[in-house]
Amino acid sequence: MTEPVETYRSTVFPWHCDQFGHMNARWYAAHFDDASFHLYQRSGLSYGHMRKAGSIITVVAEIRIEYRHEMVAGDLLVIRSGFETGQQEPAAHRLALQCGGRHVVCDRACPRCLLR
Repeated sequence: MTEPVETYRSTVFPWHCDQFGHMNARWYAAHFDDASFHLYQRSGLSYGHMRKAGSIITVVAEIRIEYRHEMVAGDLLVIRSGFETGQQEPAAHRLALQCGGRHVVCDRACPRCLLR
């Protein structure tokens, strides 16, 4: 994997939480999606560049999320991302979500995107 870089920071808000007080799964996906935009931008492949080129698009073909620790309202989250190395199509990148205040990895995702 390429050296992970910070691609996103946010806060868990009360409206992100389910009836048990934990951040709901749909919000993890949204945070990871936002971080992916930043990863491509930092790699020189902004979505504006992709649109202009017309031949480069991303398609989410698979997402796997491993939940390792709950996040609750008020937690600060940081996502670090990098590209998997040695991969052919589909290209893969890994995102690791950390609970900012405790520096504990809370969550990992391995999305796979097709680049055309």
